[in-house]
Amino acid sequence: MNVIQIGSLTIMLKWVLLGSAILLGLVVIKLWLQRTQTKENNKKIFDTLTNSLFIMILAWKGSLILLEPKLILKSPLSFLYFTGGTKGLVIATLISFMYFIYKNMKAEISSRLILQTIFIFSLTVLSCYHFTFLFALDENDLYHLLVGTFTLIILYFILIPKEWRF
Repeated sequence: MNVIQIGSLTIMLKWVLLGSAILLGLVVIKLWLQRTQTKENNKKIFDTLTNSLFIMILAWKGSLILLEPKLILKSPLSFLYFTGGTKGLVIATLISFMYFIYKNMKAEISSRLILQTIFIFSLTVLSCYHFTFLFALDENDLYHLLVGTFTLIILYFILIPKEWRF
């Protein structure tokens, strides 16, 4: 298990890689929205996306209640040290997607634009995560190479206008 140790704080390297992939996803979405949308839509969608990510972090930490209720009852401070793990991350992702869709539908953003935003953000995060995982760790190299390449190719065809392609 690869970890980063900062004093008594221990962080798994895969969570750091996921965090950096999410930051890159936010940058790509911001640039894409500036290029394709009005300022008003750009602000609404980007604000909702960042709020969704904040809710995702809270839901990921809070998923510990569902997944390990005995641990929480024994030691309430375990909220500070533990997360819901991979299962909790899946639950949190679903909650944040539902929030993102609901808030944008309420703001009368077209469903096509909502789905495009989710798709581009998700593909960017997946691609970045798998490529950085490939170079940072020596686990399942072929898997990370294939998933990262596949998502990058799909992202290429979505983001690059037809007249700019090879």
